[in-house]
Amino acid sequence: MNTDDKTGDPRVDAAKAFVDSLGLRSADILRKMLENEHRTIQQCFMRCCVAFIEDMAQQRYSDDRNRAAVEFAKAVVARTTPRERAMPFI
Repeated sequence: MNTDDKTGDPRVDAAKAFVDSLGLRSADILRKMLENEHRTIQQCFMRCCVAFIEDMAQQRYSDDRNRAAVEFAKAVVARTTPRERAMPFI
């Protein structure tokens, strides 16, 4: 897991800044932005989300700031197979 503040990739840094600056509203805004996007973009975004969930499920350490996310990720991974989580590029 990368704990650096900067990745060197401006796109990743912009995504982090977007989520950080909007706080709780970021999910609602992002959902509204993506709900009418091209279906391939939606699938690619979900692929990223699933990969992140799989990574979160492997975390050994959490604290109150991310405990719910880690527990959710572990539950999702435990209840699904890799095949069920696969998001093919079509």
